[in-house]
Amino acid sequence: MLLRKTLTFATAVLLILGLFLAGCGNQAANQKTAQEILTEAFKKSAEVTSSKYEGSMKLNLQLPDSALDSPEAAMVLNMLNSAELTFRGTSQIDPMMAELFLTARITGDTEIAINMSMLITEEKMWIKIPNTPFLPLPDELVDKYVELDFAELGAMAGEEFTFDPEQQARYQQLGSEIAEIFFGAFEDDQFFTAVSKEDAGLPSDVDADQVVKFELTNENLRPFFEAVIEVLPGMLDKLAEIDEFDLAQAEIDDLKAQLEADKDEIFADWDQVEETLNINDLTVITAVNKEGFVTYTDVKANIDITADGETGTFGFDIKMKQSEINKNPSFEISEPSADDVIPLEDLMNMFMGF
Repeated sequence: MLLRKTLTFATAVLLILGLFLAGCGNQAANQKTAQEILTEAFKKSAEVTSSKYEGSMKLNLQLPDSALDSPEAAMVLNMLNSAELTFRGTSQIDPMMAELFLTARITGDTEIAINMSMLITEEKMWIKIPNTPFLPLPDELVDKYVELDFAELGAMAGEEFTFDPEQQARYQQLGSEIAEIFFGAFEDDQFFTAVSKEDAGLPSDVDADQVVKFELTNENLRPFFEAVIEVLPGMLDKLAEIDEFDLAQAEIDDLKAQLEADKDEIFADWDQVEETLNINDLTVITAVNKEGFVTYTDVKANIDITADGETGTFGFDIKMKQSEINKNPSFEISEPSADDVIPLEDLMNMFMGF
C-alpha cells in the first residue's frame, strides 16, 4: 500500500509541476488569450504516446559567509555550482518502454563525469552500473546491468506493482482538468506574455510556432499566490478522484477548511515574505509547435533569501526539449542478455563482502 501510494503521490506532484512546464501561444496569430492557449497545449500533451527528449539542469547557489566557515562547506558549494546534469531519452506508453541516459559532470581543475543509463519496461528495469575513474568497478561488473523485477518488488512490499496504460491515460486527463482550473485563476495575460522565438533565446533546432513567457516578480508574487489559493480547493477535488491516491472526501474537506482558515494569516504576514525573498529572475519559457505540442521548456530562477541579517542566493536553470512526438520510436538500449545482468541482491552482497 505504501509503495503504491508513494508512486501515485509522485505522479500527482509531477502533474501539478507540469502546469508550469506546459505550453503557450502567440495571441496575435490565434486571437486567443495566453490562458486559453496554455490550457489547449496542456490538453494536447495528453495525446503524447511517444517522444524523444533531452535537457539539462544547473544550479547557482551563493551562501552567506557564516555558512562557509569550514573548507568542506566551501568545497561542496563549489562542486555543486560547477556541476551540470544532462539527460536524454526515449519513451512510449503502450507497450510501456522508456530509456534514459544521465550524465553528471563536474568541471574545474579536474573534470569528472558520471554516466548512467537505464531501460524500463512494464515488468522490469535495468540500470547500467556506472564505471568511474575514482571508483573503478571490479572486472565482473564492467558493462553489467542491475535488474529490478517489479513483480518481486511488489511482493516484497506486499502489493501489486504494475504499469497500466489506462491508469496513465487517467493521469493525463487529470492533468488536463487541473490545468484548466489553474489557468482559469488568472486574468488575461496577467502573468503570461507571448514573445518571439528570438526574444526567448530558443536554440535554433527547436520546433517552435508559438512561444510564451511566464514571469514572477516581487510586484506580482502576492497576486499570483492569491489567485492560486482561490483555485486550490478545486484542484484538491480533482486529486481526490484518483482511486490510487486513497484520499477520502473527508480528508479533502479538512484540507480545504484548513486552507480557508489559514488564508488570512498567510497574507497578514506577507511583509515578512517580502523581507525574506527578493526575486531577481523567475521565468518559464515554453515553445509549442504547429501541432500544438510542447517542444521546449526553460525554467530559470534566481532568488535572494535573507535570514538573520544574512543573504544567500538560490538559483537554477532547467532546460528540456521534446521531439519526434508520436513518431515510431527507436531505442538505443535493448533488453540485456542474461550474461549481462546481475540481480540487485547479488550486487549488494558483493559490495558488502558476502
